[in-house]
Amino acid sequence: MKSLAFDTLLGILLGFSLFFYAIFSSTTNWQMFIDLESFLMVAGGTLAATMIAFRSRYVVLSFKELIGTLIPQNINPETLYSEIENIINWARIAKQNGLRELEIHIRNSRTTDEFMRYGGNLLVTGYRGDENGMPNEANRAKNRRVEILIQRAEE
Repeated sequence: MKSLAFDTLLGILLGFSLFFYAIFSSTTNWQMFIDLESFLMVAGGTLAATMIAFRSRYVVLSFKELIGTLIPQNINPETLYSEIENIINWARIAKQNGLRELEIHIRNSRTTDEFMRYGGNLLVTGYRGDENGMPNEANRAKNRRVEILIQRAEE
């Protein structure tokens, strides 16, 4: 069983600590903030709005991903080198045999990293980030992932 990611747990504790500090420092009657019915209305309303806006399978997947952020990822120098080796091999295959062969290779590869598979599929389809502009959120997420990988490799 994997343990909780320390950084994630620290962030959660810090967030709740600031929340509770704001409550306790602003009033002596902190019990007025504890109301089960209010909590249920907020949580239920949020869940209902989410279920209306998105398909239920995506909502369930988001909860699974939320739980997954609490589990530390096994990222080390060997993992990074393996991913870089995959990228270099993909470039070699695409150059020597073409995109169709790369597509077959990616489909048959044992890569379990969905981000790598997604990137490989973007390569195969010929997508370029500057076409219709890759959404800023996607760019930030990609850059953040790379930064995290580099930071963890340096540790």
